[in-house]
Parts: sequence; structure tokens; C-alpha cells
Amino acid sequence: MDFDIPEEIQATLDALDAFIEQEIAPLQAQDDNERFFDHRREWARTDFEHDGVPRADWEELLREMRRRADAAGWLRLALPAELGGRDASNLEMAIIREHLAHKGLGLHNDLQNESSIVGNFPTVLMMRENEERMKFLGYNTNISRLILFTFTGAVAGLAGAFYTLHFQFCSQSAISVDMTTTVLLMTFVGGTGTFWGPMLGVLVYVILQNYLSDITDRWPLFMGLIFVFMVLFIPGGLTQIIQSIKTLFAGKRGTGKPIAVKEVST
Repeated sequence: MDFDIPEEIQATLDALDAFIEQEIAPLQAQDDNERFFDHRREWARTDFEHDGVPRADWEELLREMRRRADAAGWLRLALPAELGGRDASNLEMAIIREHLAHKGLGLHNDLQNESSIVGNFPTVLMMRENEERMKFLGYNTNISRLILFTFTGAVAGLAGAFYTLHFQFCSQSAISVDMTTTVLLMTFVGGTGTFWGPMLGVLVYVILQNYLSDITDRWPLFMGLIFVFMVLFIPGGLTQIIQSIKTLFAGKRGTGKPIAVKEVST
């Protein structure tokens, strides 16, 4: 195993250090912004008189940091090229994270609130896990929720339009509690952690419904048992099973001759 940093990644680290020295370090030094990173940081960042929310000047500093990093091409480094990123690999991102953390606390990278000039873009996942932390990172969670609600509402409306065009009819059952339960069942069976999971759940649900309804009139009972089984034993749905199988086969392909570890002198 070679622990040497590849030349192209080392060049990226050098360019990143130059950007920090030219753009981020001066921004941190001006207007007493050092108070957000020294022993005063908890009081400087937090507005204790308003339920402990982040102070407006702290959020504004984070926004300016992200604006400069985005303009220089660093903020979206890990994103695909079609989204303005540079398709950074996992190895490159791991080395960059370690490099930034080694530089210590600063506006360029803060392990306390996971703010960095090289973004991970965990907005949706972190908002689900800890919305308060997202607010301290300077994200406007209300806007994120509005975007998500608008997008999901548009997709649901499009699905409803296709449903009506397909059946040439729309009854009240389309918005009933039974339909809501059916959609949730499809989602959990397929898996909620991926984009394709619910689609797989729809396919499996329709196949099982057609098959079981030919055998017994009490097919909803069996569908309910399948749902309970998935929730208790396979919470990730069918996508979890597929991912486990892929990991198993990948592990088998990866076995073989041991990798020689290159000694590093200290």
C-alpha cells in the first residue's frame, strides 16, 4: 500500500492553501472575525438572548466564505461536472479533509460545525438528522424545506396527472387513506434511502398484489405481513438487500494476494 500523496492531489492541496492565504485568511482577520474562532467563539456565534440561535454576523461570515469558495471552484469540488463541480474522487476528498483538519480551526474548516470551503453538501440529510446544526452552519432551512416541498409536490402532481390520463377517470379513492397507506407500503418495501427504491417497491407491490389476489381474497393481510417483516428485519427495504449482495460479491472479488505495505521512514 502506497501512502504517498499522488502528484495531482498534491497540486490541488497547494492550490487550496494558496486560496486560503489569499481569500479566506484575510477575511478571517478583518473586523475582529477572529472572535468566532478563539476562546470567545461560543458567545460570538450564539445569540443567547433569542433562544440560542446563530448570530446574524456569524451567518453572514459563513455565507461570504462559501461565496468566495464557490467563485474559486472549491465549494463544489466533490460534485459532478454538470453541477459545477470537478468530480473529485473519494481519495482526493479524504486527503483534502485530513489536510484542512491538520491546519487547525479557522474559517477555512471548522470541525465543530462541519463548515468548510470544500463542501460536502449534506443539507437534506443533516436537516433530517439535526436541523439546529444546519442553522448554525448558516443554512436557511426554511428555504431548503420550501424547495423540497415544491419539488416533491410537483412530482406528486405529475404522477396524479398521468394516473388520470391512463385510467381516463379519477375517483375519491385516489386521495383516500388506503391509497396513502399503499404508497407508504411501496416506499418501505423498495427502500427509502435511494431514488430507485420506491420505484422498485411499486414493481414488487403490483406483482405481489396480482399474484396474491388470484390465490386469496385476503391478500391485503399478506401484504401487511410483508410490510411488518420489512420494517422489523429489513428496514432498508429491497435496496438494502441488493446493496448487501453487491458488497458481498465485491468483497469476494477483492480477496487474493495480500497487498504489500510500503514502509514510511519517520
